[in-house]
Amino acid sequence: MVFQDDVMTEGASNSRPPLLKGHNYGFWKLRMKAYIRSIDERAWMTVEEGYLAPNKIVDGVTVSKPRSEWSTNEFELAKWHHRAVNAIFGGVDSRQFSYIQNLETAKEAWEALQVTNEGTKAVKKSRLQLLTSQFEVLQMGEEDKFIDFQDKLLDIANQCQALGTPISGERLNWKILRSLPKRFKAKVTAIEESKDVDVMSIDELLGSLQTFEACMKPKAKNKGLALKVVKEASSSDDDEEMALLVRKFRKFMRKGAKSSGKYSRDKEVKKSFTPPHERSGHAKSNRKVQCFKCKKFGHYASD
Repeated sequence: MVFQDDVMTEGASNSRPPLLKGHNYGFWKLRMKAYIRSIDERAWMTVEEGYLAPNKIVDGVTVSKPRSEWSTNEFELAKWHHRAVNAIFGGVDSRQFSYIQNLETAKEAWEALQVTNEGTKAVKKSRLQLLTSQFEVLQMGEEDKFIDFQDKLLDIANQCQALGTPISGERLNWKILRSLPKRFKAKVTAIEESKDVDVMSIDELLGSLQTFEACMKPKAKNKGLALKVVKEASSSDDDEEMALLVRKFRKFMRKGAKSSGKYSRDKEVKKSFTPPHERSGHAKSNRKVQCFKCKKFGHYASD
């Protein structure tokens, strides 16, 4: 929820009050109230209603009553008041303590810290308006984790409560369901159809949505692995096709080389059996030669 670092640092101990550092006043206020009430309800009563030391009237003048004259009840009430003061003084850092060190009662110290950290009524109203605006526009993104969205929303709700204007559980429930991304659509529909959202506890709703998101992650991981396998298989097929083309090309080149070699050899053989007078164009030129004996073309007269 809010200010988790402070919780981890101080712990939720009955023997140690929460520590106010200024920025965490809303959180501290709620925890300190619970802490003082755990001491005794009468201790918290002195914070809310104030404490006045026992006195008496002497000759028409109000004077402090000596402790020797205190009743048992007066001693008891003083004890609870001092425990409340001790809790508040011990639950602030040095800077915050400087605001209350000269005050006598728990009520005075409590109210001084409230004004210092929350401001006046006008300041509180302004802060509430800002928090309300943040609450209304807050949405969970497609890539956001639900736990992060939950923390932001509950932080705003806790600050509003600390300022005296709590957000109802019904309003929180509907805000959550209307602020989720598309991947939660099926779950939102199921909740709206099977549950009464108006009375559903915030813990039940948050737990249900956290479980749903946790179940979605393995599916997304498997889908990613499947896509990776498909890509690898496609790449493997491409490699095989390329290798086949290379083999075919090499085979074609070898075949062409053999044919070229055979043609060259046949040409040489043919050339070796060609009469000398037919080589270098002689055979072609004899067609125009006329025999001087028979007067026919294409040969010479034999010697």
